[in-house]
Amino acid sequence: MQATANRKKIIINKTIDKVIFILKYVVMLLLILKTQSVFTFFKDIDLHINLILSINLMLLTILRIYNKEIIICGRKNQLKIIALYMIYIVLYALMTRGEDKSYIANYVVILPLFFINLADSKDIKEEIVNASKIFTKLILIITILSIFFYVFGSLLNIIKPTNNVTIEWGVERNFDSYFLLHYNAQNINVGNVHFYRNSSIFTEAPMFSLVLSVALMFEVFINDAKRKNYIAIFVLGLISTVTLSAFISIFLIYILWLFINVKSIYKNRKLLVLNIIIMLITLAGVLILLNIRSNTSSLNIRSDDYAACFKAFSKKIFLGHGYNNEDAIKEYMSDFRWYNQGLSNSIGTILAEGGIYFSILYILPCGILLRYSIIERKKNLFSLMICYVVSISIFIYHTTPLMFFILSMMYAYIYDYTIEEVKEKEANEKINN
Repeated sequence: MQATANRKKIIINKTIDKVIFILKYVVMLLLILKTQSVFTFFKDIDLHINLILSINLMLLTILRIYNKEIIICGRKNQLKIIALYMIYIVLYALMTRGEDKSYIANYVVILPLFFINLADSKDIKEEIVNASKIFTKLILIITILSIFFYVFGSLLNIIKPTNNVTIEWGVERNFDSYFLLHYNAQNINVGNVHFYRNSSIFTEAPMFSLVLSVALMFEVFINDAKRKNYIAIFVLGLISTVTLSAFISIFLIYILWLFINVKSIYKNRKLLVLNIIIMLITLAGVLILLNIRSNTSSLNIRSDDYAACFKAFSKKIFLGHGYNNEDAIKEYMSDFRWYNQGLSNSIGTILAEGGIYFSILYILPCGILLRYSIIERKKNLFSLMICYVVSISIFIYHTTPLMFFILSMMYAYIYDYTIEEVKEKEANEKINN
């Protein structure tokens, strides 16, 4: 009887392990789809991706607690941290009289559960690495598919679109689709040449360059293995978006990688020359795109975004104009923006909508980790924080699950090194006593 019970227990545990494994990929896929993908903005159907993500994230958390992969309340001050966070979030909603339902899903469910799954794991750093690897694997698959359909469909027209979809992204837009795996969402003019940018499954090319930039950042600065094939595909994907933000990301990540590996590169002359050439080519790409975009309204719109956001922020510095209140920012936009009032950066929007009070959530962990990385000489962590600062300056994604995942990673890093410091202090006290 005991042997039978043990076998059943083993089978149950193996089944739970498999379910947890699958759920981790499902959660990360839903995170990607909710980060400004076409699937979030279908006109005729609401896929309720945020709700499905919340349910799967809750299920994953419960199963990991049952499986003892998460040590809930097993660490010092855990409940205090969660309680303080909830008070902070509820107070903001009360003070600004927030009525947006997504606020609860985003800040009461998704962000805290991402944090619990990372910070309450047995090995926090290992869990962060594993989670980032799942993200990069999924982005790799999406990128390979997008490059295939982009080259043979969007550019060469060998593969014909299979259907047309309508989305509501600012205004109503119609996109040609290739098996719902790739969309012709955005085009560009370079001289007399007119062609599509690679937007993959996203509403526009900059959104695809956002997830690719994050995947490249994770692969270079978090994954110790640094898979060259992954990096090459991410860079190729970024180039195919033909966006200034993509080339800025490539150049930034490359410069930071050089900063980390400067000693080993300097010792090898051939490697040094090669890297100088690569750096110059990347910089040339940035300057060429900058020149192309300067002949369009794109740069003017970005500049006007910053001006409008900071004007709105200056009117309500402490609490801002309220969660998701873009109308308050639009009031300060220039008249030439009548045809395009979409926002293009996160930091200005966070300050305008949330004021100093709510912006702390986004800015504080970065400041703490920058200071820590400089003191402890952790170059990879320093590079990650620089990438975060630039990303919130050139991409709009502050209310997406991708942002909440990145925030939870940063807070988990802080929690982890705080635990290490406490353990070290306690150990020293024991030695002294």
